[in-house]
Amino acid sequence: MPVNGAFSLTVEKNCLYSITTTTGQHKGTTSIPKGKPFPMPYKDDFEQYEIGNTAVHYFLEQNGAYEIVAAGYGREGKALRQVVSQIPIAWGSGASSHLLGTASIIGD
Repeated sequence: MPVNGAFSLTVEKNCLYSITTTTGQHKGTTSIPKGKPFPMPYKDDFEQYEIGNTAVHYFLEQNGAYEIVAAGYGREGKALRQVVSQIPIAWGSGASSHLLGTASIIGD
């Protein structure tokens, strides 16, 4: 609880914390799913995603932003499109986002 408008927090390694001004939160539980090999050959028609959302399964955007769009160019269905192609400002010491450029990495 804040005292005189301030608070302190001691954190432990390998832990995740969320600080909020709302009420009703509680410690959650989860179980890690059993590992399985990456599905090969991989294919996705993106139909399971809503237009404007990002692809969740197996895609990891790096230094850019991608979203689901209508396929276009006379094609039916949906596609993944890069919508921000400018490399962002790197934060922190040793940040090397400028070396990678924009990319969407796929894999497990």
